[in-house]
This record gives sequence, structure tokens and C-alpha cells, in this order.
Amino acid sequence: MVNLLSGISKPLNLLPDAPLLKDVGVPFNADGYFMFTAQAGLPNDAREAIASAIAEIVNDPATKASGMINKAFGGAVVIAGADLEQTLAADAAAAEELLKVASE
Repeated sequence: MVNLLSGISKPLNLLPDAPLLKDVGVPFNADGYFMFTAQAGLPNDAREAIASAIAEIVNDPATKASGMINKAFGGAVVIAGADLEQTLAADAAAAEELLKVASE
């Protein structure tokens, strides 16, 4: 089987030569991430501790979680804190633009 076109914005770890949507002129992507959330008002130190613990587990090749993520997705992508907030804001803006273009 061959990957004819990847819907995500960066080359796949498992199939880095597959063309991307942007390579064929599509300005949108289908990036997706698993996200862990907590209640509003969680103290920053607790937020950072939880994010660090998750990152440590998914990046440790000795854990079952890391093994599954590597097998299924070619490795973990950890985005947390301000970087996560920026990613979510950019994705929301892109989704709005996609809805606008799709409705024309």
C-alpha cells in the first residue's frame, strides 16, 4: 500500500516521502492531536507537573504508551502551555476559514 497524499501539515515519520495537501495547493490540513484537559483554574504548577509527567511517559521508549504511540503514529508530539494555546487558536482560525471557503 502507498500513501498517495497526507492530510497533515508535516511529513509523516513513517512515510516521509508522501506528498502533503499543501504540495498540491490545498491551504488546509487535517492535523489532529490527543489532548489532556483539566478544570479551569488549575494552578500553573499543577498544570506544568501534569504536562511534564505526560511528556515523560509518551517520550520514554520503555513505556507501553510510548511503544503504542511510536507504532501507530511514528512518535509522540508534545505541545503544552503557551505553545498549545497558540496551536489551538491557529487551528480555530483555520477551521473558520475552511468553513467560509467551503460555503462559497
